[in-house]
Amino acid sequence: EGNGYSYQYARRQWSLQANGLLRYKQLAHFDKGMLSLCRLTPRFAELSDYCYHSHTERQVIAFMRGDGYLFAFNFSPTESYTDYLIEGVPAGQYELLLDSDAVACGGFGRIDASVLHHTRATAEGGTELRLYLPSRSAQVYQRKR
Repeated sequence: EGNGYSYQYARRQWSLQANGLLRYKQLAHFDKGMLSLCRLTPRFAELSDYCYHSHTERQVIAFMRGDGYLFAFNFSPTESYTDYLIEGVPAGQYELLLDSDAVACGGFGRIDASVLHHTRATAEGGTELRLYLPSRSAQVYQRKR
């Protein structure tokens, strides 16, 4: 079958990052950003997480880590969502920290990183946040107090 069940390539190949014809360099850029976030946040792995939104048909999930980091994933290969509603997140301003769609990460740069996103109060007394979620992308936002 295929490669004869060989484990020859079942290992980290750090040299792929240096090949300009491949996208591993951009993937490594996003990976470094995620690792920096974990290292710079005290006890990041111990922070609780809570899923605020999960939509199977739209292939979107959004969750908080602690009370300061909002992770938003759009796994859809074809659909980007403008003003995507995420309800119940803690009130405040959210600043983009990491974006897999950034040009440096091999993406198309469809999100303006300088924009602060503000929650709004709902008529029911809750909160809502609206975000642009490009197709096949992941973003990490930090809540500003």
